[in-house]
Amino acid sequence: MSSLGRDLMVPSRHESRTTSVAVSEQARCATRGLAVATVLMFAILALLPISALADPSEFCRDRVVKDYEGPLRQMISSQPPPEQEDLPFGPRGLSIYRMGFGRVALQGESFGYRFSARHGTTRTGRLKHALVLHWDVETTLWAVNRHGHPLRAVARKNQRLGVVRYLQRLESVFAAKPGLYRFDLSFRKPNGRLLGSYSEYFRVVPRRVALRVAVSTGEVHPGETILGRVENRGTVNALLPNGSGLAVEREVDGAWIKVPSGPPGAIVESTGEFLDAGDATACSSFEISQSAAAGLYRFSAAAEPFGAHERQRLLTRNFTVIP
Repeated sequence: MSSLGRDLMVPSRHESRTTSVAVSEQARCATRGLAVATVLMFAILALLPISALADPSEFCRDRVVKDYEGPLRQMISSQPPPEQEDLPFGPRGLSIYRMGFGRVALQGESFGYRFSARHGTTRTGRLKHALVLHWDVETTLWAVNRHGHPLRAVARKNQRLGVVRYLQRLESVFAAKPGLYRFDLSFRKPNGRLLGSYSEYFRVVPRRVALRVAVSTGEVHPGETILGRVENRGTVNALLPNGSGLAVEREVDGAWIKVPSGPPGAIVESTGEFLDAGDATACSSFEISQSAAAGLYRFSAAAEPFGAHERQRLLTRNFTVIP
């Protein structure tokens, strides 16, 4: 290779040092620029009010805070009994329904199925028209894994039903410890001919009361809006005697004084409302006026969990108004 070729392909020592210095200087400038940008970003965030850092609508979007039925939806398919319609193989007007408030039951309480008759019953519970069934009913409760596969039979019940005069005889219910279960129910004629079979998953959970007031932010400035709601993160349903609205109070000399009626949502008068386990109420909003006094405020709501030994309680959550 000629010397000219070598000169074109291999830079001199002086050129290499010059190039290296230029690259190093560019890297240092880029690093300094990134550091300055990072400092400016945090400085800007520090100047913003807390409520400006997040979209308040996100706080109110999801009304489910604890999805207790979630594990049941992950299981293999099942065939639950028909709801709000007659049993296809039964007398006209006879229907079956799931007892309780859904597929989640509390520990110590019964779960399963009951029946209703269109013609109704007397005060003593006796059917106005007796049901002529001639059914063999088999019920099996299975403990299952998280995929819905049976692990073991927990309970079984077999009934031969001829002429039925009380609907209580048709009940198929069980009580169980906390866990995941599959409820199998089949109806046959005495000769063994299958009339219908159903299968549905249930979950039994421990009794736990966990009610609270949640807020969209802990600090607000005049002119901003704060959101609040009641969340039922426990397993026990509750009654809100004053509805889902929240009262707003301000601390004055160690006492809590209710804020006078002002912007919509600050104080909402309503009839009682039920709050299911795992759910949240709709949001109540409170707009901080430009003349609002700085200090400690709070949202409050009355709540009464279901249960013979439960009493009404006051739920509160504080927030601060900063000038």
